[in-house]
Amino acid sequence: MRNLVVTVVMEELLLFTAGVMAGTIDAAVGGGGLIGIPALLLYGVVPLEALSTNKLQSIVGKVVATWRYARAGLFKSISLRSVMRDYVVPCLVWGSVGAMCATLLDSAFLELWIPVILLAACGYFLWRAFSSSGGRERACNKKAEGKNIVRNRFWGYIAMRGVSFYDGIFGPGAGTFFLWVLTGIRGMGLRSAVALTRVLNMSSNLGALVIFSFTVGFAWRAWFVMVLGQILGALLGSFVVLRVSVFGLWVGVSVLTGAMAVVLLMR
Repeated sequence: MRNLVVTVVMEELLLFTAGVMAGTIDAAVGGGGLIGIPALLLYGVVPLEALSTNKLQSIVGKVVATWRYARAGLFKSISLRSVMRDYVVPCLVWGSVGAMCATLLDSAFLELWIPVILLAACGYFLWRAFSSSGGRERACNKKAEGKNIVRNRFWGYIAMRGVSFYDGIFGPGAGTFFLWVLTGIRGMGLRSAVALTRVLNMSSNLGALVIFSFTVGFAWRAWFVMVLGQILGALLGSFVVLRVSVFGLWVGVSVLTGAMAVVLLMR
């Protein structure tokens, strides 16, 4: 009996820690799902429930991070009307479309491909960490701040809808892909883009959650434990964005993602 209690406590503690780490990374550079989903799978949650539960717990962290960025004034130069029209509504729609496609996939298919996608994402994050567009960027780079110049509008819209669809059907790393669309294609400054990314990610998550709530359900016990970690992690991650470099987070998420993918492959 004592061993069982110790095992349960350790599992909950590891899940809470994963929530903190996922919330921190998600609030700073995106990609918290790369930790959240493997943690839920290792906890014993089935793939589709892991996807839905991860979105439900991560949305709490996104709300906390968005609140911190709003208090810091990162949304002052962004029009609320244009955000709703050009970003929030399309992300809601395409996130729900992706979730509908996810419910049609066999669980065994998801279980097979999740580690493979995680390994591919690990390579992407390593590339970002050591490339000029990722590793050498600083979150507090004032030179890039305020450059909300819309460029390549058409391709930006296409890419944003594609990322929203991906967020609905799978999701890990979607926040980082949104960040790439806003900085690399639409020309926004890094800190403003990080703040707006939380809104886009939240919108596509909400669209997916509408579908999942009717078709899949959620692992509520795991959700509650991870949400506590998400809140703390979101506060830590937003502090990183507002104060220090994000280079360490790029490297950290690469190592953790690769390690968890290997563990899943060995199950």
